[in-house]
Amino acid sequence: MMPIALFWLIVGLLAGLALVGYVIAADRQRFLVRFDLKQWRHSYYQRALPNFLQALHDNYYRTPWPAQCNAVAAMYFRLRTRRLLKKHPAHLRRAFLQQHITLFALLEILRPFLNDFVLSEQQRIAGERLLDMEDTIDRDKLIGFLDAARLHRNQFFRSLSEVDRETLATIINRRMLPTLRTMHAIYQEHGYSLMPEFTQLRRWEEMTGVELAQELPALPSMRQEKRSTRRTARGKVDLQNPQY
Repeated sequence: MMPIALFWLIVGLLAGLALVGYVIAADRQRFLVRFDLKQWRHSYYQRALPNFLQALHDNYYRTPWPAQCNAVAAMYFRLRTRRLLKKHPAHLRRAFLQQHITLFALLEILRPFLNDFVLSEQQRIAGERLLDMEDTIDRDKLIGFLDAARLHRNQFFRSLSEVDRETLATIINRRMLPTLRTMHAIYQEHGYSLMPEFTQLRRWEEMTGVELAQELPALPSMRQEKRSTRRTARGKVDLQNPQY
């Protein structure tokens, strides 16, 4: 009896360790803290991206991303897609997939800044349309949206910590948003989407003020307020009116 009991005890301990390891690996926050902007190298990634997306499309992948934002899903995605890059040397396959997963994580980490960029573009387009409109209810709607957007963005900038301000300066200095818009076009050419908001902005560029007034978006939810100082971040970027 003792050997059998010892066997099941070992099995139980191993199963418990495996469960704990899975729970840790499946944690979203533990996954995201491994990534930052310093790891992002877009040059090689952007060159190899069209062939990768075409391979995903040809193999009927519904999404170009891991199913969930955690280490387990990322590892499974790597295993599934590694064969699609078999024509490339092993070190280039690893480098490309690492950059792809890094981009996936950064889209989550930088979401507040991406939302602010989208809102700034919506603010710009709505302001331009406002100049061509007469005094109507639709014009009043656009004015209300612009006032709310201005207040929302001011609150967002006041909530930024010093680290957040340096992150924003890095995003601007590295011209990350123009790069993402270019990549979004590449994704769309192959039937995928990097950020649906970019498609919406393109539609807004073609709409009249009256049309815009009929589909004004809800403003993004605000992050929790943080205390911060007014010291300018590195790069001498105007953080009160950033030019993404």
